[in-house]
Amino acid sequence: MITVAFASPYIWDSTADPSLYISITNSVASVLFVGTGWLVDRRIQRSKAKLEADEI
Repeated sequence: MITVAFASPYIWDSTADPSLYISITNSVASVLFVGTGWLVDRRIQRSKAKLEADEI
């Protein structure tokens, strides 16, 4: 996430409106970062629930 925030200004510097593309890039990266974390947490919770169900 930090890499995207620092690298995107250099990537979009030569475009006509770099601030627009930088904000879009950071927004998409944030959504992907949060979404991936949510999926990982959900998978961990499902694994724990399955292990607890197997123990009963």
